[in-house]
Amino acid sequence: PKYLYSNTRSIFVHDAENLQSKQLDSMHKDNGTIEINSTACKSIKNLLKLLIHELYHSLETDISSKYTDLYSATVNEYRANKTKILDKIKSDPRLEKPSRYYYGIIHYDSGFDDYLVNRITYPVLFNRITDLFSTPYALTSISEYIAIGFEVFLFENKEWVHIYNPMLYKLIDSILKTI
Repeated sequence: PKYLYSNTRSIFVHDAENLQSKQLDSMHKDNGTIEINSTACKSIKNLLKLLIHELYHSLETDISSKYTDLYSATVNEYRANKTKILDKIKSDPRLEKPSRYYYGIIHYDSGFDDYLVNRITYPVLFNRITDLFSTPYALTSISEYIAIGFEVFLFENKEWVHIYNPMLYKLIDSILKTI
């Protein structure tokens, strides 16, 4: 549907060295361009997941204003789930304790991203998130939480989203019903 790509001017699928250097598979840019690194596309399903992920990013401002109540409830759900994960990390004496600052942020923060990727590491996180987040990257920000929620909802297991992230499920379901 046109709505999905209304904020997108162009989509490039290519061997994107600029993305590889940042360790990214895809990116939505403010100018309306979506870039997808072709080396990250192992299958059509993977390509579509990356595209849906970036299309969500292109629409997130519209979505947050159009679905205000559901978006706010999803933010609260994200905060609660993030707090549960950070509390699990905090209680594990083997892991570096999270900063109190990390609990409150919902938008992307490079310090929090560095903490998750380099200090805790995604493999360690993966064992602590499976009942609240589908991937460690979804913990990074509300934006990634919703974008990855779209991927899981559409391509993997929407029942998982319904069970573990009910407000996210309602938001995605409402968006898709209006398309």
